[in-house]
Amino acid sequence: MADFLAQLGFGPGGLRAPRGPFERKLRCSSIMMLSGKARTDADKGGKVFLPPDALEELAHLNVQFPMQFQLTNDRTQSVTHAGVLEFVAEPGRIYLPGWMMRNLLVEEGEIITVRNVSLQTCTYAKFQPQSVDFLDISDPKAVLENTLRSFSCLTQNDVIAINYNDRVYEIEVLEVRPMDALKCVSIVECDMELEFAAPIGYKEPERVPVAAAQPVEAAPEPSPPKLTFFGTGRRLDGKNIKGEETSQTFGGEAPKQEFQKALGRDEQALRRAQAAAAAQARIKSFTPGKLSFGTSKPKAPTTASAEQESKEPKTFGGSGRSLGRSTK
Repeated sequence: MADFLAQLGFGPGGLRAPRGPFERKLRCSSIMMLSGKARTDADKGGKVFLPPDALEELAHLNVQFPMQFQLTNDRTQSVTHAGVLEFVAEPGRIYLPGWMMRNLLVEEGEIITVRNVSLQTCTYAKFQPQSVDFLDISDPKAVLENTLRSFSCLTQNDVIAINYNDRVYEIEVLEVRPMDALKCVSIVECDMELEFAAPIGYKEPERVPVAAAQPVEAAPEPSPPKLTFFGTGRRLDGKNIKGEETSQTFGGEAPKQEFQKALGRDEQALRRAQAAAAAQARIKSFTPGKLSFGTSKPKAPTTASAEQESKEPKTFGGSGRSLGRSTK
């Protein structure tokens, strides 16, 4: 009788004896192949669909919750881990997200090994985007945290998919802590630190060195004005000309002493002005209608010539009268 109870899984005293870990060989398919309503959101997470009989077996085992499983491709020995979403798959089948099938290197209908495991709680995880397009996301940390809510565990070296704004971004799990032989941690109800590595293909912008400050050259001294006319104007009567200015153009080069001479009144110019004034005075002394020679002043008329001029007959000797009154 004892042997019969042992075969049924009961130990001494009628209690069910603990059995080994859950392990099955199941045929895998993509979640998109699962019959019934479409489960597009499930394909974005990190959980699988198992058959109902697997739940019955797990219920008789001393398993840790939440239930988490190790998935192994026996052909390539590729390993990943996942949680369970529902027990609605057909007997002997398991449905996986598309990114998980790519990590396992399996195709539709291939056989994989499913084993129940107990994982440690995650405290740290480091991720590396597989494309620089991931930098287009304004807040990548918030997007990643929101995506990880659909995951139950993280396996080192897995490449997970993030769906955001109708685009799929792939990101690799570079490191997880604490590290153990499974290289996997549980992220259910945990407080962990997230860190990003530079995306693949990212190049740091080249930093242009700041040029050394160039010494400021002293401003050249202004060159003296270039003049083409150095003379000054003079009036014939010797008076000063109001607002007298020297004509200047920027043609030739004038030395400093010549420039000062052009602005001054030299003695030679003054003598020329005095001579011109004397000539003007002589012109004023000439009598109109008479031709004079020499530079001497005209002689005063003699008494005889004065008497002769008085004897000459006068053409008009009358006096004027006014029509209105007599003139005084």
